[in-house]
Amino acid sequence: MILPAGRALPLLSAYSLDGVRDDRYPGRMTVSENRPSHVYRLATRAEWALAQADGVVPERDIDRADGYMHLSTKEQALETAVRHFAGADDLIALEIEAAPLGDALKYELAPKRCDYFPHLYARLSAAQVLRAVALTREGDAFSFGDAL
Repeated sequence: MILPAGRALPLLSAYSLDGVRDDRYPGRMTVSENRPSHVYRLATRAEWALAQADGVVPERDIDRADGYMHLSTKEQALETAVRHFAGADDLIALEIEAAPLGDALKYELAPKRCDYFPHLYARLSAAQVLRAVALTREGDAFSFGDAL
């Protein structure tokens, strides 16, 4: 496997964030102090409008297929936008405080990215979103813009 410059292969562990061994999830992050204070859900403006109307952030087909809602850390969000939303012009990042998500939030290894990503094993209510931040397209890349 060739890793991007400056990246190290993550260590695999059978321990969850609370230090309890769980062999069902061998790629789960183990160091709780590495958890960020906020996680992000990338969404289109239409998805966010639907969430505000319905009170629940909509799941996508990939979320239903995998059994969890895909989230990113702030550091991961822009690359995720490029990889999975390259054609989107109305993309936003929904900022969510991680701690209130409790045990439903798991950090698990995404082998294609060689990184641990936050996965939410619960529905996300619109009320849990602290703010929506526009993602601005800059050629083939994105950057964080203004809060909406």
